[in-house]
Amino acid sequence: VGKALDYFFDKVILPGDSLMVITPMSQYRMRSDAIAKRSSAEINQQLQGRLRHDILMGSAEYRSTIDALYKILNADPGDPRDPNSEFTVNSPEEQLDLYRQYINKLEALRSIDEKSLLEFAGVLKSLPGQKYVYLFHQMESIPQFSPKGVMMKMFEDQDDPFKVFSYMENFDLHTRSVRFNVEAVKKVYADSSITVHFLFITKTSAVNVSVTEAKNAKAAMDPRRDVTMVEHSEDIFSAFSEVARATGGISESSANAAAAFEKAVNASENYYLIYYKPKDYKADGKFHEIKVKVKGGGYSVTHRAGYIAS
Repeated sequence: VGKALDYFFDKVILPGDSLMVITPMSQYRMRSDAIAKRSSAEINQQLQGRLRHDILMGSAEYRSTIDALYKILNADPGDPRDPNSEFTVNSPEEQLDLYRQYINKLEALRSIDEKSLLEFAGVLKSLPGQKYVYLFHQMESIPQFSPKGVMMKMFEDQDDPFKVFSYMENFDLHTRSVRFNVEAVKKVYADSSITVHFLFITKTSAVNVSVTEAKNAKAAMDPRRDVTMVEHSEDIFSAFSEVARATGGISESSANAAAAFEKAVNASENYYLIYYKPKDYKADGKFHEIKVKVKGGGYSVTHRAGYIAS
């Protein structure tokens, strides 16, 4: 991200531009007159310091919850006095219940407020000029029992349907569903003349707990207790990829945040502005789709999905 900001202040931002940066902790607005009074290098250095602080502080509880999930799965129900574990579990049922509690906590930490999303679009719509949003999201992985371990546990408890379903629900069938109205957000952002680029960073940070801390010798020899990190970003990825397409932006997946950002910037700098007046226009408050076709082959056309007639 630091390299992406270096590129942004060196090659992208121009006199007359304004900038808004939103982090897990705060938001920073830099008006065009404020940017003109200071050097790009000075603004970049100060912003990177704030970003580093906000990202670390803003995600601290999220990271600690991920670490807790890892330790819960590595706790040994057969030895509740395990000195290597912060979590004491007296049975597999208690272990699953504790795991579920922390999963719910994790989901609450990553919830998306639809109202705030729509209000943000309204703020940007009121601003003059071309508006670009570069949305960075890091791929998420959560600790789970390995597929082989889950199968063995389900086989051992096949006479207990409730326990079998609990294993399936927490591991085999665990998915994240989108919790906001994607269609509504797509329409509002398309109508606001905002180009959203969704940058999905596939590099993830490691779990903070070491294997020696989390596992005792007994657990390490038990294949049913093998814990693995499973990627679960499906809700965010699918939703914001759609929002990006609806605004004429791109979705880019990369382990290199700077490279993904540079590709999005290049896409932003190559476009045509087309103005037209809809035939028989009526201010009906409805969303009307836009379709753009180019004669000939070999072209990829991206454009906003439509507008709200108001």
